[in-house]
Amino acid sequence: YVATTNSLSYLTHFLANHPDVQERIYEEIEAVCPGQSIEYDDLIELKYTDAAIKESLRLYPLASFVVSRVCQKATSLGGVPVQVFDNVLTDTWSMHIYQIWGEDASEFRPERY
Repeated sequence: YVATTNSLSYLTHFLANHPDVQERIYEEIEAVCPGQSIEYDDLIELKYTDAAIKESLRLYPLASFVVSRVCQKATSLGGVPVQVFDNVLTDTWSMHIYQIWGEDASEFRPERY
C-alpha cells in the first residue's frame, strides 16, 4: 500500500500547488457526473483527471521496483547479454528526462497527455 499512498500524496501535493489544475479536474468531474458519485463507467470520460494522474506518476514513478522480470531464455537487450534467471528491471525514473519530454520535463503539466 505504500506505493499507492505515496503516489496519491504526490498527486495531492501537485494539485495543492496547481490550483488551476485542481479547478479543471473539479469542473470535469462536475460535467461528467453532476451532483452524483463517480461510477466506474464514468472514469473513461475523466480524461484530464487521468492525465493529471499520469503526469504525477511520470514525475514520481514510485512503483518502479515492480517492473521487473526474470529472464527465461538467454538473450540480449540492446547489445547487453542477459542470462537465464537474470533479473531485468525497467528504469522508469528516466521517463521524465528532458530528452523525451523537453526542457520543462521537471514541471507538472497534465496537458502533456
